[in-house]
Amino acid sequence: MARNRIFTLDELARHLGSEKSLAQYRIRYHLRQRRLKRLANGVYATVPIGADPETFEADVFLAANAIRPDAVFAYHSALDLLGQGHSVWWTCTVCTDRRRPPVVLGRSTIKFLMRPPAVRQGTESASRRGNADTLWTTEVHRGGRTLRVTTPERTLVDGFRRLGLVGGLDELVESMDGFATLRPELLRNVLRAYDSKRLWAAVGWYLQRRLTSLFLDDSILGEFKANRPGTRVYLVPGQRGGVVARDWNLIVPQHLQRRARGEDSGP
Repeated sequence: MARNRIFTLDELARHLGSEKSLAQYRIRYHLRQRRLKRLANGVYATVPIGADPETFEADVFLAANAIRPDAVFAYHSALDLLGQGHSVWWTCTVCTDRRRPPVVLGRSTIKFLMRPPAVRQGTESASRRGNADTLWTTEVHRGGRTLRVTTPERTLVDGFRRLGLVGGLDELVESMDGFATLRPELLRNVLRAYDSKRLWAAVGWYLQRRLTSLFLDDSILGEFKANRPGTRVYLVPGQRGGVVARDWNLIVPQHLQRRARGEDSGP
């Protein structure tokens, strides 16, 4: 308990080298002593000395990982764990292989999302090659555990795909601007899997804004432009107004469009 801020019943049983019954007895004892707090079925948090179990808020990322060991942290949670979250976000989003209801922990809510179809297909293919666990993800160490997190490149694509899960366009752009590097080839790989012209244009638009700060040449934009929509689309679905980024056939919010290249007034 001193070494593990969050643990499972199975982990405690293995630590004790005994059957689950002894682990369950120990857990019930420490729950009565108010040294543990139950977070979900079979998942517990160690309550710091002097803290009130009723108001103590456990680490939501460690809790999500204990509840679902196959969790891949994505969207705003990925931005947070990669150190670039621009604002406080009370929803922890993880992608898993099985659905389950959300878990509320104090002010935070853990949402368990199914892996996107393109990622599931890619994982199946990668599994045959023996590297499924690393498909577009990276590792982050936190509280003695290793968490799997979407790479900055996949986080960017996922963010444009589901802006509501990253806090909106402004939050995504400002957070992604904190990354000093992005790998164009990995971006292209993710985009090929998702196969969405709007996403190709959105990521190309973002890269074009940051060519200088990312030390990239505009020649890398060729495939992005080749896959842009044939007609104008809104960068933010449901958006009204904005300006047209002509290179991308995108209608974008005016305050985010740097007037360096061709655009005109949107509808």
